[in-house]
Amino acid sequence: MTRHTGTDSGDGTTDRLVAHERLATGSLARWTRLCATHPWRIVGAWIGIIALLVVLVGTVGGELRDEFEIPGSDTQRATDLIEAEFASEQGGVLNIVFAAPPGERLDTSERRAAIEGAIARLESDEFAPSEETTGIESIGDPFDENTFSDDGRIAYTEAQFDQTIEEDDREAVVAVQDAVREEVTPEGVIVEYNGTAEFPPIEQGTEEALGLLAAIIVLLFVFRTVVAMIIPIALAIVALATAFLLLFILAGLTDINTITPILVSMIGLGVGIDYSLFIVTRFRQLLHDGLSPRDAAAEAGASAGRAVLFAGLTVAISVSGLAFIGLDFVTKLGIGSALGVLTTVLIANSLLLAVLALLGHRVDRLK
Repeated sequence: MTRHTGTDSGDGTTDRLVAHERLATGSLARWTRLCATHPWRIVGAWIGIIALLVVLVGTVGGELRDEFEIPGSDTQRATDLIEAEFASEQGGVLNIVFAAPPGERLDTSERRAAIEGAIARLESDEFAPSEETTGIESIGDPFDENTFSDDGRIAYTEAQFDQTIEEDDREAVVAVQDAVREEVTPEGVIVEYNGTAEFPPIEQGTEEALGLLAAIIVLLFVFRTVVAMIIPIALAIVALATAFLLLFILAGLTDINTITPILVSMIGLGVGIDYSLFIVTRFRQLLHDGLSPRDAAAEAGASAGRAVLFAGLTVAISVSGLAFIGLDFVTKLGIGSALGVLTTVLIANSLLLAVLALLGHRVDRLK
């Protein structure tokens, strides 16, 4: 460590420097000094870790499951009964709605022939179920008295798929939609879709993006420098990406539901920005006190990093308490959230310190 001698200037600087040096004890302090002294090794190690996780996701990783069970509950018993008695109707349903232009009818000879041609095509082998792809098991008559409007303008039918539609089956649903449009659009028939099989790609991450935007504004106000603002955001994103890789690896070993990444991202972004804010603020203060960049990074880790460690462990233990509820998918929510928090703590007390040591006084650039 760089030693500082001399008399106190009267503003307490020397006393603060002495206090900084006293923090350089214990295993955490030794670890943070290692990260600050060998920053490129730490950065390289994290690149290697993330690359290894990517490989593991591709080899042993699994997919998230959109299934939620509450064993012993009335709801679960009812669900099990429905699945047992009506197994053939458990596939996705695509509601196909046909409409004529305002003031016109669907049952003209041309339009009726086009719609019936579309139905016949959906009933053909082109869209039959196979071992590789989902397909249509049955489809109703849109001109039935129960599905054809009194004014003759609207008709609809239900296309029953042989299985629940997942993301991988989306292509089969789109093929059905395109085929129907191809048959009826030339005759001026308007067609729309809804139902459990119709799920257009959802704009995911909107809430997180708004949260990041708010965090950027707040951090710019706090730090008044672009570089210092970017660091907490970047750390939170890296920690979140690492936690997601771990989640998909875990999904290869046990069932992880689709809600878990949402909760992990909510908590992970919050603690990632919060914890790095502690350390970056402390680092800048130590630089202004006269410490070298590597000493400042080491001391920031030994002081603010200690607070981050205890705060992270507290949050991880708290969310792990969800396991005591006794529901499997809620337990996985707690495990996933704790995994995200602990990943953030580890990155904040290693990679972040290495990056700060490399940046040094450039952390105050672009004010």
